[in-house]
Amino acid sequence: SGRMAGLSLDGGYNRFNYYLGGTYKKTDEVETPKGRLDNSAVEDYNYSGGVNYSWEKMSLGLSGFGSRADIEVPNFENNFKKARFEDEQHHAVFLNFESKKMSDAWTSLKIDGAFQRHNRRMRIINPSDQQIKVDVDFDTFNLNPQTTFKFGAVHTVITGLQTLFESEKSDRMHPSPLINGVGVIPPSTRLGLGAFAQDEISVTDRFTVTAGLRYDWFRSENKGEDGHPVEAVTENDGSVSGSLGLLYGVVKNRVNLTANAGRAFRAPTLHERFFYGPHQGTADYGNPNLDPETAWNFDAGVKMNFERLWFALSGFYNRIDDYIEKRLTGGTEFGLPKAEYANVSEAELYGGEVETELKTGFGLSVFGNMGYVRGKNLTSNENLSSIPPLKGSYGLRYERMAGAMNLWSELSFHSAAEQADPGLNESKTHGYTTVDIRAEAKIDKRLSVTVYCKNLADKAYHDHLSRISPANAPEVDGLEQPGRSFGGSVKLYF
Repeated sequence: SGRMAGLSLDGGYNRFNYYLGGTYKKTDEVETPKGRLDNSAVEDYNYSGGVNYSWEKMSLGLSGFGSRADIEVPNFENNFKKARFEDEQHHAVFLNFESKKMSDAWTSLKIDGAFQRHNRRMRIINPSDQQIKVDVDFDTFNLNPQTTFKFGAVHTVITGLQTLFESEKSDRMHPSPLINGVGVIPPSTRLGLGAFAQDEISVTDRFTVTAGLRYDWFRSENKGEDGHPVEAVTENDGSVSGSLGLLYGVVKNRVNLTANAGRAFRAPTLHERFFYGPHQGTADYGNPNLDPETAWNFDAGVKMNFERLWFALSGFYNRIDDYIEKRLTGGTEFGLPKAEYANVSEAELYGGEVETELKTGFGLSVFGNMGYVRGKNLTSNENLSSIPPLKGSYGLRYERMAGAMNLWSELSFHSAAEQADPGLNESKTHGYTTVDIRAEAKIDKRLSVTVYCKNLADKAYHDHLSRISPANAPEVDGLEQPGRSFGGSVKLYF
């Protein structure tokens, strides 16, 4: 069972606008068709707000959000009595400035800045009733200026810089003197600089070509810590990437064809390089010798938008050198499945997705979406880890006006196929289908009442990407997803 309450306020006067909001949510331990999933309760507070002021051709905005949560971790091995993230906090502040139409050619200048702080507090009770504490503090700074120029009716050129600075540190209290006081990650920093330019070329009123070029550079530094297995090290990574995109309007504003090709680059994160210890879902072991990923990416698709029909179909193929894979080792550490980060010399990812909605008349519509991805380690001819099976959602919607009341309802099915090609040390998972029902009534734009039932058939199932298993959750046979549940909400608008 669970409960949630929220309050939001927004308004404005002349050139000034503002909003404030907050929610509180508490859910008890998950009730599955097989029983109660131990250590799965969550309690969290979320709050956000922002202000914006506009004058002449400029605007300035300040916004932010925050959250505090207690999150239990259900997938520790049974010889660990309790695990939770206690008073986990995440806060962020964003500053945005925009100036428009400085000249006929210079149409826009944007400057976005941000600061985020994430404090994780893991608390574990071991078999001897001793408490283990793992604290991780993660700060991120961003500053991203961007300009837009228009040259006639053909060229729209966007140039910009993206800057990033991250710092991460940790502390640990443990009954073993070998690791007591040694954090799961040594004091580490990462500096990132990126410069890009993009030209959107309107060849005709139906055909657009977009070409982009980018350079990225990252410097990751681990200052070292006595007792931590990773020694002090500094790594520099940089690369040039680019892209070419085509958009053709077969039927203007109705049917579009798209195709894109590009070379991409991704440097390892601090977590992937230097983290050693329990994390959410797994005990992660970083690799300071990781190489950055480089990839050739290709995708194509079609989108249709008519009065009664919306349809989108796309496919992709990515060929990746030095793909960074998080793979299970088959063992456990700290009561969690152990996972290590490693480069895959050559890998490929391919798949696609389709989505549609058809309005059949009399307020009825049929909808559906489906996504598929396949990942292969081409070096060893093995499957990549953490690849979901074929998934899709589909159903019926009904909407109509009854006087001042808007009525809306939905019957939806959610299906996943069997994952018969899991990665190394992963298990096969069975397919499943669940059914949800939802209904809503909006009255005169001032009152909204919603009721729902999730997993109507009370289906017991396991999500392939979950680290829950029969070994660490025998009380539910490793089938961790919630069973049949009922809920509702009431919203008042002033």
